[in-house]
Parts: sequence; structure tokens; C-alpha cells
Amino acid sequence: MKKYNSFFAIALLTLSLIASGNENKNIKKVIFDTSIHCNNCSDKLFNSLPKESGVIDLEVNVEKKEVTVVFDQQKISVDILAEIINKLGYSAYIKKISNYSEDKQ
Repeated sequence: MKKYNSFFAIALLTLSLIASGNENKNIKKVIFDTSIHCNNCSDKLFNSLPKESGVIDLEVNVEKKEVTVVFDQQKISVDILAEIINKLGYSAYIKKISNYSEDKQ
């Protein structure tokens, strides 16, 4: 019985590691060049983007006029993110897209 429990535990751990590896491939990071210029612009973005399904993290750099979004590409696309930023009244040009797991290393 112990052998079966150990085998089952190892199989379950292996499956969970495979599943988490596949999940991470869907996590992307995009940096937009935008027309933001003040803290009110930043607040407007922080009050809108994190509420969208699939948005995991948001970083706004007013000095560089950059908006960085970490997102699940199975739930939301780069184009939709840009559209949301545009609807808030700002330009949004893609500067860089990368896999989030690559950027963390």
C-alpha cells in the first residue's frame, strides 16, 4: 500500500509541475509607450486596468511615459489592453512583449 501511495504522490506532483509550466507560458509582459503625463493619468490607469480579467500586474512610470502590464494571454490580448488605454484617452504603442517567466530570471 505504501508503494501505491508514494507512486500516486509522485504522479500527482509531476502532473502539477507540468500544468504550472503550461500556465506560465500564457503569462506575458507588455510595455506600452503612452501619452500619460501626470499622477492623475496613472491613477486613471490603476482604477481601470487591474479590474480587467486576465490582468495580473500593472506598473506605471510617468517619467518614462510607460505602462507595463503582466497578463494572461488566454484571458485578454495585447490589442484589448491597448484599446482600453486608448479609451481612457491615452496613446498606447507596443514597445516590448515578452514571456513573463523569461523576464523574472
